[in-house]
Amino acid sequence: ENRVQKLNADATEILGDMQRQIEESRVEIDQLKTQIKVRDQDRAKAKQELADATALQADWDGEYQSRLAKEQRIQQLTNEKRRLKRELKATEGHTSGLVAAMGELKEKVVGLGLPQR
Repeated sequence: ENRVQKLNADATEILGDMQRQIEESRVEIDQLKTQIKVRDQDRAKAKQELADATALQADWDGEYQSRLAKEQRIQQLTNEKRRLKRELKATEGHTSGLVAAMGELKEKVVGLGLPQR
């Protein structure tokens, strides 16, 4: 009977140890589940931040392209304005030459005594 009590006590101790190990394992599993949940939340947050940053980058790229196109158009118009000024200056020079030639011709017509317009 003493031996049975000893075996029973040993079995109870072993069972108690096993129950403590099971409980410790459950605690560790719960901690790991919590860590996984936190990491999943962090991952979802990081994905959203990346999506937001990507959208913002696209907006910036669009704004940059728009500004670049405007600057190119301004440069194009500035070059066109310069070209037209050069042409106007050349035309003014040619016109003043024509006016002078017409004045000379008028003097010659007056000198010839022909009817004038």
